[in-house]
This record gives sequence, C-alpha cells and structure tokens, in this order.
Amino acid sequence: TQIITSTTAPYKAYYVTDFDNICGNPTEENRFLTWCKSQGVNALYFYNLNDIIKTSYFSFTAFKDKAITYGILPDRFFGFRSSQNSLIGSGFSSNKSYNIVNPTKKINYSYEDEFWNYDTSTGIPPSEDAKGNLVYSEWIKVMQAIRTDALTSKVSNDFYMGKVRDLVQGTTQTTIADGLIKCTDRIFLDWYVETS
Repeated sequence: TQIITSTTAPYKAYYVTDFDNICGNPTEENRFLTWCKSQGVNALYFYNLNDIIKTSYFSFTAFKDKAITYGILPDRFFGFRSSQNSLIGSGFSSNKSYNIVNPTKKINYSYEDEFWNYDTSTGIPPSEDAKGNLVYSEWIKVMQAIRTDALTSKVSNDFYMGKVRDLVQGTTQTTIADGLIKCTDRIFLDWYVETS
C-alpha cells in the first residue's frame, strides 16, 4: 500500500470588505488576524483593493507581512475590483487579477462583473452599462475565456457573485448555476439581505 500525502494546504479563504477600516490600525488588524488564525483561514480576498492600495500602499504592504505570521499563505492574497495601477507590477487588469505577492507568476484569476445588477437605463446590451457590468450572455463568454486561459496557464480562477438572477435577459437560475460550475474553481457568494 502506498500512502500519498498532499503538500498543498487546504484552501480556506475569507472575503474581506471594508478593509479600509482595518488597514493601518494595529488593534483592528491584530483582532482580525487572530480571528482568521482561529478559523484556519489561509487566503484573503479584498474588495475594492484598488482604492485601498491608492490610499494605504505602505500600510497594506506591512499588513501582508504581518498576515503571513498569522497563517495566511504568501501566495494567497487576492483582490476584486483591482486595476493595473493599484500595485505596480502586480499582474492586475480590470477584469482579471492574480496573486499580488509574486508579480512574476500567475497564481489565480479573480473576476467580478455584476451581470445581476445590469442597468438598462445606462447601457444597451451587449455593451457595458455605466458601471462596466455586462449582461449574462456576454459575462459567461468572459468567464469561459478566463477559464480556458486559467487551465492553459495551470492556475485557478474564481469570481464574486452577488445574486443568482438575470433581470435583463431572463436566464434561468439553473442555466446560470450550470455556467458557473463549469467556469470556475471557487465562487464568492455575497449574502444580500433586503429589508422592507
């Protein structure tokens, strides 16, 4: 009998919003990272990383170094809504972003484009709306292209999902779900709560 042991750490990620309220505040950083360690979190995804880096580049760099001592793996820092200018040489682009710790090697593609929030008052399908969102039929093409590139590059890919709905083209939830699982390794699903 041969026992094969995987050297890859289990993937346990946390999607961080409002990080600007934590970054650069030692008390909040330590509290957050202590919680991450207690939960076994070893990967972090940051929402709106572009704006955080613009205003807190050095604080974020110091946070990354600290986070590694709390168990966040060096190649598991990612961002949604990031741009090429958010961190020079990071490998970010508007629709695809990859690992921010090692700029010379693709680690992961992260994609966010809110087809579920497409605004027909500011866009005419298949063009983007004013916020840059695509309709589902165009979004799934981008997802398929990212998946193809990720598989060719031997990296993972994931995306952010707010709502499984298509109010513009009427794509069913089953069709959306089928497309999602065929085009990604991970889904970051936000839990929106609506109150009346």
